[in-house]
Amino acid sequence: MSELVGLNSNHLDLDLGIVRVMGKGRKERIVPVGVKAIEVLNAYLEERGMLGGEEPIFINSIGGRLTARSVGRLIKKYSRHSGIFRKVSPHSLRHTFATHLLDAGLISRDPGDVRTFKSLNYSEIYPCQHGEIDGGL
Repeated sequence: MSELVGLNSNHLDLDLGIVRVMGKGRKERIVPVGVKAIEVLNAYLEERGMLGGEEPIFINSIGGRLTARSVGRLIKKYSRHSGIFRKVSPHSLRHTFATHLLDAGLISRDPGDVRTFKSLNYSEIYPCQHGEIDGGL
């Protein structure tokens, strides 16, 4: 969650379809952004009026950086609005995403395998053009 709320405008490259995120231990990862996410982000950024430098990408109603707690509340609100009444959290969404990657053979549970979730490598897992990626962020 901290990666999402910590995103700044200079971390996002929609032309390349990637976002640079800082993970635990200040490790930088390059993450592909799916086609649908690029479309939605472009619309959001166009409506918002974009941004330069290190401005936060996701802001609250008063213009401050969105917090992890706010994202959790939004997930709860919109899952209920969508008719999902079980508990949905940022962690459960991340787990679901990882499960889909496992099922698709894009990552492995074997710690010796280079495709483990902790060591996802953009060039090994997504060798296609970013326009062909349907999932992603």
